[in-house]
Amino acid sequence: MANNRIVFLIIGLLLLSGCGATTQYKWGNYEKNMFDYYHQPSRKDKVISDHLNMVANPPINGQKLAPGMFAEAGTFYLEQGDLAKAIEMYQLERAAWPESTKLMDALIENLQKKVGSK
Repeated sequence: MANNRIVFLIIGLLLLSGCGATTQYKWGNYEKNMFDYYHQPSRKDKVISDHLNMVANPPINGQKLAPGMFAEAGTFYLEQGDLAKAIEMYQLERAAWPESTKLMDALIENLQKKVGSK
């Protein structure tokens, strides 16, 4: 009986220790900001500004910028008409996350064609 209590106590402590763990990636307010971006158009400019600011400031405490963050910034720049900055962000995404290479290469190539045709 005492052994069962010890086992349950250890399992409980292990489960609780996982709840307080910090993520290895910097997400900032991404989830809330994306909700606001799509559901509160009046906050769109603030959301974009917050995201671009987060991407511009390097993560601390050994964290790495979360997957897709540079690409999201690139898309925001693309929507603003800044193709050169969009390409730069897509290149950063590709460098940070090699598994995104094919997608980022396709986006970069398409944008470079647009830049070249201007």
